[in-house]
Amino acid sequence: MSTPTHKPIDWTPLYESLASETRRTVLQFLTQRTGCVDVADVTDYLLRTADQSRTDERAAQVELQLYHVHLPRLADAGLVEWDTEQRTVSLTDLGLQLPVALLRPQLLGAPARSAVESAGD
Repeated sequence: MSTPTHKPIDWTPLYESLASETRRTVLQFLTQRTGCVDVADVTDYLLRTADQSRTDERAAQVELQLYHVHLPRLADAGLVEWDTEQRTVSLTDLGLQLPVALLRPQLLGAPARSAVESAGD
């Protein structure tokens, strides 16, 4: 009988993904949803958590950052599945296993920052 082999986790992209407040906020939002979520809903959530009024210009800027920075990093780390054609994103099994304290460091006493303020992370 052969022993099953497990693919080792590359921790570097995972740690780099979790280092960004914006990406942790995206993951936190996705844990509150089931299945695929429209990227526009993620954009709106990021704007709401930053207490920023939604303007078309601001939404476009946040969505651009999601598409070119945050969602690719989360997907590379294996935390989300991202469908660019359908414009949807969902958590992977690995993403679902993340402890809440990693996504909400304020629960551990760390100061909270606005996800949009730290969008350049």
